[in-house]
Amino acid sequence: MILKICPYCKKLHPIEEKCPNRRIAKQKDNKLYDKYLRKNKDVYNSSRWEKLRAHCLNKYDNICIYTLLKYKRIVQATVVHHIVEVSQNKNLAYELSNLIPLCAEAHAEIHKRYNDENIKKVQSELQQYKYEYTKRYC
Repeated sequence: MILKICPYCKKLHPIEEKCPNRRIAKQKDNKLYDKYLRKNKDVYNSSRWEKLRAHCLNKYDNICIYTLLKYKRIVQATVVHHIVEVSQNKNLAYELSNLIPLCAEAHAEIHKRYNDENIKKVQSELQQYKYEYTKRYC
């Protein structure tokens, strides 16, 4: 039997099996990243941010607005994205008008678009999606 060292739990497991502790170990890694390594950790580790994040998700019914209006699919939002990034303007970090609920896939797509396209154009599109959602569903 060939064994491999799991990069998450650092224990030996048969090569054909996935680590049973992988999910738990990965969650611990994410928590450590958020607490110590993340940019703008003072914002993301605050109770103010946690409350605002929950309020944003609830206000928009936990729906990814980007996927709903761009691809006409309903997907659960798991991320709250700053339209104008915190590193660009820290004054907007806690403004609900600067937040949009997204699914993980949409969040990754938007950050890719921020790098590939005109960031102001993408930000304007996100603001428009928020406006359209509010007009139609709120």
